[in-house]
Amino acid sequence: MGGDWIRRLSMPKFIKMLFLSNPFDKKNRPSRSQGIFPRIKASGAKIAEHLRILCARTPKKLPLAQVQAKIIALEAEKMTGEQAERYAPRKKYVQNILIPQLVDLGISASILNGIVPKDIHQFEGEFCFRGKKFTWGRDRQGILADPYQVCLALGHMMIWEECIKTEKPTLVLEDDAFLESKNQNLIARTISEFQFLPPSLSQASILYLQSTCPWRPGKCLKSYPPSSLLKVDRRFFGISEEWKDVSGTAAYFINPQTAVILLKYFSRSPLWNIDGMFDDLKTKGIIKILVPKKYKNNFKLHPELS
Repeated sequence: MGGDWIRRLSMPKFIKMLFLSNPFDKKNRPSRSQGIFPRIKASGAKIAEHLRILCARTPKKLPLAQVQAKIIALEAEKMTGEQAERYAPRKKYVQNILIPQLVDLGISASILNGIVPKDIHQFEGEFCFRGKKFTWGRDRQGILADPYQVCLALGHMMIWEECIKTEKPTLVLEDDAFLESKNQNLIARTISEFQFLPPSLSQASILYLQSTCPWRPGKCLKSYPPSSLLKVDRRFFGISEEWKDVSGTAAYFINPQTAVILLKYFSRSPLWNIDGMFDDLKTKGIIKILVPKKYKNNFKLHPELS
């Protein structure tokens, strides 16, 4: 008579089933003569097991084979004097250390030969590159942009074009980006998880991955105080409008949708320092800048090459 009194109660059928049977395991469920509580315990345990299996099937990260990395490296052969001496070791570093690091993570990586001033045709206030006209920009102090800054912006634009053409999310790196081996898996997971964010966040955002201040490479880490961070996900934080430290563009990650936005803006604007232009985009609300929660373990600037 263990469960007869339950049958006589006025309650929904599914509640009676919870007490009288185990819907997940009809073969081995406790008999009715054992009373109510063994049945509740058995049903609860089975439900917990099914939830555990369901969670285990949920993908933790995206396969990085879908991701490409493009590294801007200047050709020392196109330069002379101090510039040639400065950039020759960088390309060797990219070929011998940085690319193998990324390949080990399952990311296809390749070098984009950067643009140098002799590659562009300059004339008063404007210049031509690949048959397109661009306006020569000025910084916030009104000083005409350095030719190498403009060339760097063009290199980034070429990568965005490739990102759109291949329709692959892209890790954009400069030739002095340095990743400690202990942080390799963390970066891989960060890139994977970024793509599980809602499209409203990931498709118009830059995942900013440079942790070192460019004026003190290898020594000074950026700092994002908790009061200036907006939580958008349990894993990621967006920088609030009050905090604008996006100095340096040695490492960031974008989706093709973001690349379209960036390319459209840069093609129509005077070109100058690229991180200053990123800051303008963010201030105008055109893109969002996101940083991982563990941002201090991101790419740094190589202390010997920067």
